[in-house]
Amino acid sequence: MRNSTSFPATRTEALSRLEEFAKGAKRYAGARNFVTDGHTNVSRLSAAIRHRLITEEEVVQCILLHHDFSNVEKFLQEVCWRTYWKGWLAQHPKIWNHAVRLSVEPPSDLAQHVMIGKSGCDVMDDFTHELIETGYMHNHARMWWAAFWLHHLKLPWAQGADFFMRHLLDADPASNTLSWRWVAGLHTAGKSYLARPDNILRYHPHCRTGGLENLTNTVATIPDDDADSTMQSLPQWPTEWKPSGDKPLGLLLHPEDLSVEMSVLKDLKPSLLICLGYDEKNGSPQQRLWRQQALADAEQRAEKYYGVTIIRCANADEFSIWIKQNPQYDLVGMAPHVGSLADALYAVSKVHAQSFIWLQRPWDRAFFPAAKSGFFSFWNKISRAEVFQSRQHQGEFAF
Repeated sequence: MRNSTSFPATRTEALSRLEEFAKGAKRYAGARNFVTDGHTNVSRLSAAIRHRLITEEEVVQCILLHHDFSNVEKFLQEVCWRTYWKGWLAQHPKIWNHAVRLSVEPPSDLAQHVMIGKSGCDVMDDFTHELIETGYMHNHARMWWAAFWLHHLKLPWAQGADFFMRHLLDADPASNTLSWRWVAGLHTAGKSYLARPDNILRYHPHCRTGGLENLTNTVATIPDDDADSTMQSLPQWPTEWKPSGDKPLGLLLHPEDLSVEMSVLKDLKPSLLICLGYDEKNGSPQQRLWRQQALADAEQRAEKYYGVTIIRCANADEFSIWIKQNPQYDLVGMAPHVGSLADALYAVSKVHAQSFIWLQRPWDRAFFPAAKSGFFSFWNKISRAEVFQSRQHQGEFAF
């Protein structure tokens, strides 16, 4: 049985891994697509970044302390793919709602067999077992697996995306949903992705090959799509806020931003912390364990930093009940991104609108508006920002 200990679940461990990886980051561009035991060609920091145990900004700054931009651009791009997907989905949120509706359809017998590693294609089944046992799958393997599910087996894309969401330690509604739509040929019109045996053997030369030959003649099948992709305005959450002092302040800590003491909330003086648990009951055991460890680490750091009492709420419903019972508090927190947590928390904050203030990190405020078309258009805009041009912290991300 493999385990997930290779994926840091505390801020201290993540910063240590980042520093270790940064020293050799210039090798990433040439090695990143190769699937190897232990996945030492990649940082294995995706879960920590997704939940902001460490932030994208910290990663970029650390890498550029060790290397010139030109030598590590590919890695910096990979970090910013997550920002691109989040910004793009924030401007097309109904695509998420559509994916959720599609994912609740009961899976077929074939889909259920594939999801337990009995597809008949050895390499894909090995990837499935690794995902179930560790909560991780290499990015290149994710593309192959999704293409195998979609174009070879002709299974529904949203069910495959939901399978990943339930198992990946770094499962992210934006990155996962939109990556699956890209492989399917829905994100970029006319472009889909196929898993080719020669490509798999090149980048995973020691894989088991039983059944691999059946992928040779796979033809892309682009699914029907009735998702509403209308572009909407981005929420204009502020990046700073000063409490009036009229009411005591409660600071919300939730699983999408687990380093609030390193955020725009760092100078606040809350009366208490409200810590929201990870409430995905259908998540895998590995996923739940990792997130429980990460949440515990975040709570300990926040409690020590702010020096106040912690109130724990298992989910948004418990949080709503607590607000009703404690109307004397103003509440402030980092705005969650499009996904199930945002669905739950924004429903609560809408009911208790008079009590809530949402803030966002300057990184998101500056870069999300650039995610209007393709990634490389996005990258050409944001890579001119000062954070990518200097090895010193600038505090501004204008472009």
